[in-house]
Amino acid sequence: MNILALLNIIFNPTQKQALAHKETAFSVGSGLLTQAPLMVFLMYFMREVLVINDWWVLSMTNVIAMTIVSYIRVYYTRMYFSGRYDDIEDTENHRKPSL
Repeated sequence: MNILALLNIIFNPTQKQALAHKETAFSVGSGLLTQAPLMVFLMYFMREVLVINDWWVLSMTNVIAMTIVSYIRVYYTRMYFSGRYDDIEDTENHRKPSL
């Protein structure tokens, strides 16, 4: 594949690829906006209010909280974007995109 064909693929995405890029950007952006403040708040709350200084407890609590929040955030992101894929068909392979 030459460089022009590669650039054409990157800068002229199909409708399915464009929606996938939007969903990915939204997921990453919403993760940054929700996870960073939540982690700062959790660390402050656990260290200053609850006076927990054990690194293992702090780490595991953050991992568990981030996993739960990430699961919920990605679930709602997928539900929001899943309805947008219903009317797109992959005309080259004559099938709907799998999600």
